[in-house]
Amino acid sequence: MNVLVEAAEALYAALAAVDEVRLHRGIGAVINPPATALGPPEIEWTAYSAEPTGATFQVALIVAKAPDAMDELFRLLPGVVEALHGVADAAVRSPAKPGTWPSGGVDLPAYLIDVDYAL
Repeated sequence: MNVLVEAAEALYAALAAVDEVRLHRGIGAVINPPATALGPPEIEWTAYSAEPTGATFQVALIVAKAPDAMDELFRLLPGVVEALHGVADAAVRSPAKPGTWPSGGVDLPAYLIDVDYAL
């Protein structure tokens, strides 16, 4: 299996275990919040290496557009970060950035979390 696929699968497994949050795999999926999604990683190579040596994945914690969206992000974020901390070879990079995640032509409120992964 490709090392990038293995890394993504490890992150998917961790995110799938978070209570009260659905995992959405794939890019361009219509999101049913609250949810998490994984974007394509930035990939790193060390000098003279044909194989990638590191990747930075963006994990999104996504909620519905609603008056209490920020409260829901605050409530769910610790569980997502805790799950990501449990992934071997992965490190959550600070800060979690406020942003949006596209879903069916709508930008949904999100926290965007960078996760460094040693390959």
